[in-house]
Amino acid sequence: MRSPSQFRGSITVIATCVGLFASSEFAVSATAEQVNTGVPVQFDSSADGTTEEPTAAAAQTEAKLLGKPVEDTSQTTPTVQKFANPNGGWTSKISAFPVRARNITTGSWQSISTSLVSSADGWRPEAAVGNVVLSAGGSAPLAQMTDAEGRELSWTWPHPLPTPTVSGSTLTYHDAVPNGDLVVRAVPNGFLHSIVLRKAPESTLKIPIVVGTNGSSLAQDSSGNLSFKSEGKDTLDALQPKMWDSRRGGNYLRAQPIDVALEKDGSKSVMTLSPSLKFLTSSTTKYPVTIDPSFTLPASYYTT
Repeated sequence: MRSPSQFRGSITVIATCVGLFASSEFAVSATAEQVNTGVPVQFDSSADGTTEEPTAAAAQTEAKLLGKPVEDTSQTTPTVQKFANPNGGWTSKISAFPVRARNITTGSWQSISTSLVSSADGWRPEAAVGNVVLSAGGSAPLAQMTDAEGRELSWTWPHPLPTPTVSGSTLTYHDAVPNGDLVVRAVPNGFLHSIVLRKAPESTLKIPIVVGTNGSSLAQDSSGNLSFKSEGKDTLDALQPKMWDSRRGGNYLRAQPIDVALEKDGSKSVMTLSPSLKFLTSSTTKYPVTIDPSFTLPASYYTT
């Protein structure tokens, strides 16, 4: 919605305009003194002290009137903010990784928040990139996410999941594997899913996860790293899956690589994790043991 630079009407007109902007979830404040003197009304939808306008033209006009930079929210991204300067120029503020996202309820930009919010299709982070949806239990996919090309991807557990317990950005599906839990955590640009074993398995452990690739391909490089590819370009990445025990509180630097087998199953792929039984049953291994693959958007997503 276009916002006026100045209000010069009566108090009645101001009240009407405030109602319109409130319905669009913009923060508006105006006083009788502003009405009489023509002081510009300032918009700050994220309540961070930054004056905002929805178009470049409006931001430039407001910047000249206020004598300070005004953000053009039409150019905002998770890593970039652009500000119109009073002198007619522009300033860009760029971050290497996501620092803001749209709130899933209001649609307004805000600082990244991975706190999970219940929705009709599962659990979603309050404000993160990738459109991540995590399972509320049952046969729905464990996770769904949009890759850098806008494709909807999915990960499905081999059997229906129990209803998870929720804590902040983390879901725990108790006893999703024998003597272990599945722990899924939302992060700013994707999700982590870990299997936490409470004790050694009695036989070889294999965990097949069905991955809906939606036209892209799931591949593994010579270092064991996983990626979704489309036309030769990475659209989603995962470091080589690893596992580690609880010695000295758990140490990723001592982590052991996990064998991963990839197979095509029609339009989907099956990613089978096979942690080493020798490591899991070793007398020196201290439980719990964490098995930790994760999927995040590639760095190129934020720089192109």
